[in-house]
Amino acid sequence: MSSSENQWMAFEIPGQRFALPLSNIASIFHLGSREQIGWLEDHLEVYEGVPVFLVAPHKLFQFNLDTEITEGTNQSLAWAIILKNNDDAHIGFRASRTYGPFQSDLSEDKLVKYENISIAVIQSVEFV
Repeated sequence: MSSSENQWMAFEIPGQRFALPLSNIASIFHLGSREQIGWLEDHLEVYEGVPVFLVAPHKLFQFNLDTEITEGTNQSLAWAIILKNNDDAHIGFRASRTYGPFQSDLSEDKLVKYENISIAVIQSVEFV
């Protein structure tokens, strides 16, 4: 495993933590104290003059059937994580918290360690 394959960024969406390879992430930014928009709603944000299309995580990742995705209205979703893709479009999602970047080996059960926390690695869906 090369050093780039064991670098991770983790995030939290209401009640769940997941990790992605750092190489899959284009940028991360804090949205500040703007009015909250439902995190399951698709919408457009502008960051440093660049339009970013934020979509619901279930459109971007392959969740297990037992993963519960809830609205989590009382959580601040102040982070935007923008994914790398082959298009010029900037596509991402909102998260309530981020972890890392950090280095960890991937375990056989698809978990990485951040401090004392085991975090599941999630697979991106293919962009159409």
